[in-house]
Amino acid sequence: TVLRFWRYDGGGEWVDVTAPPSDEGGAVPVGQDVSVSAIWPDEDNLMWLMRDGYLVPDVLELANAEDGCMATEVLKSKPAMFNSDGLTVHQYFTDSLD
Repeated sequence: TVLRFWRYDGGGEWVDVTAPPSDEGGAVPVGQDVSVSAIWPDEDNLMWLMRDGYLVPDVLELANAEDGCMATEVLKSKPAMFNSDGLTVHQYFTDSLD
């Protein structure tokens, strides 16, 4: 899953400015949930980025829409409840018989 960013070009069109996923970020790992909320939408492009998942504790980060949330600053994090080293999350799909 990729966190997508759209920018209004002022001429009635929206442009996809999503950075391609890389080793530095851009993709949302399987098993993680990410939510984004503007801090002061009329004044700047700063956002709250909240992420949690099966193997990671809840984290609150400060992000900027200008760079597509590629560089974030961790503000708060819950402590890890267990050692997740070596654990992975997989997502599978199947067709129902009904």
